[in-house]
This record gives sequence, structure tokens and C-alpha cells, in this order.
Amino acid sequence: MSKLTISENLIASGIAVVGATVVTHPIDVVKVQLQLSAKDAQADSFSIRRFVSFWGKFQSRVGLPGLFSGVRAAGLRAATYGSVRIGLCEPLQQAAGNKTQGALAAGVLATVVGNPFEVLKVRLQARPGAVGELQLLRSMLQEDLVEGIAAFGRGFGWAAARSALLTASQVVPYEARQQPCHQLAHVK
Repeated sequence: MSKLTISENLIASGIAVVGATVVTHPIDVVKVQLQLSAKDAQADSFSIRRFVSFWGKFQSRVGLPGLFSGVRAAGLRAATYGSVRIGLCEPLQQAAGNKTQGALAAGVLATVVGNPFEVLKVRLQARPGAVGELQLLRSMLQEDLVEGIAAFGRGFGWAAARSALLTASQVVPYEARQQPCHQLAHVK
């Protein structure tokens, strides 16, 4: 099997990540709503029963479309962030001459292109049905807003560090285990 070109790798990873994002998006919306509704640490603790109960009440209030609030922004974030994080990891590892450094760079670059969509997605999830993607985007870009364009960089430092560490901690060990598995598969 031949290796994918960089373009093919970006497209393939983008399609995979967008598909997974659309399927899991309602879970993310309910998670955000649970986090926003938490009054104390106990209320924010993980509980499947609480999650399922909250899901039903939330869906009754906002309907099925509310579970997909921000799905377009999430798809754009997935297409940019996921494509770069996964699709450019190997070429950046080769360019850096070091798997870990290349993976760290892929994580940071992914955040550079994906963070604006992450900010938009979270704001839409926080207010399901209150405003559409384009309306929110326009209002965030208006110069007279307090935040303006800088709002799209909100949380960038933490997001870049998280993405870099996740990419390096996931991809490098995966690649290290992949080669022995391929060798075992080809032994007859």
C-alpha cells in the first residue's frame, strides 16, 4: 500500500474527524450545558444517570435542533484542526527529524487554524437556538464589540499546549507500536 500525499492525508483526516464530530456533537452540547448548569463541584461530577436525565430535559426544552447547536462551527473546527493535527503530523515529524517535535508542532499548528472555530462552537453550544452561526460570527467580528477579533484567540495558549501534548502523547507511542504489529502481521 502506497503512502498518501500530504493533500490526500489532509483530506482523509479531515473527512474522518468531521464525521466523528457530527456523530458525537450532541454529546458535546449536553456536556457544555451540564458544565454551565453546575453550581458546585458535586453538580459537575461525572454521572451517567445525571447526564442521561439532563439530556432528556434539555432536548425537551430545545428540541433536536438544539442538540446540534454549533455543529457547523464544530465541523469547521474539525476540518481545520483535525486535518492539520493528523494530516501534517508525519510530514512535520520528517521535517523536524524528530517524531516528538513534529507531533508537538502539528498540535500547535492545528490550534492556530482551529481555535477561532472552537471559540465560535462553544459560544453556540452555550446558547442553543439563541443565535445562528453567521449572526454570531458577524457580531464577534464587529469592531465596536468589546472583544472584536481578539475573541477568536481566547484560550489559545492552553489549547495549543493541550493539543501539542495530546498529539505527541498519542501519535508517537502509536507509531512506535505500529511497526512491530505490521511485522507480526507479515510473519507467516
